[in-house]
Amino acid sequence: ILPEETLHSHADFRSWYDAVGESFTDQDHEVEEVITRPEGEGVALDVTVVWRAVQKSDGVRLAMRAKQTWTLDRSPDTGEPRIVTYRVHSLDPA
Repeated sequence: ILPEETLHSHADFRSWYDAVGESFTDQDHEVEEVITRPEGEGVALDVTVVWRAVQKSDGVRLAMRAKQTWTLDRSPDTGEPRIVTYRVHSLDPA
C-alpha cells in the first residue's frame, strides 16, 4: 500500500517500480530506524526511511521521510523470509 496506489501483484510492483525509475534519478535511501515486533506467525518491522531523489522532469531535488510497516513470514517452500505486506503510512518532506 503506497500513498498513490495499492499494489496487488509482482506485475503491479514492477510497473510502479519502473515508473519511479523513469521519473527520478540519483535516488538514495537512508534507513533511520527499524523497530521489530511479533506479528502472527511472523514479524512486523516499523521502518523510517529518508528517500532522496532528483525529478527528471525539472531537476528538483526531493528529500522525503517515509514511515512504513513491513510484515514478514517464512516461505513454506524455502524457509526464507518473505514480505507479506508493505505499507507506507506517510511520506513527508524531510
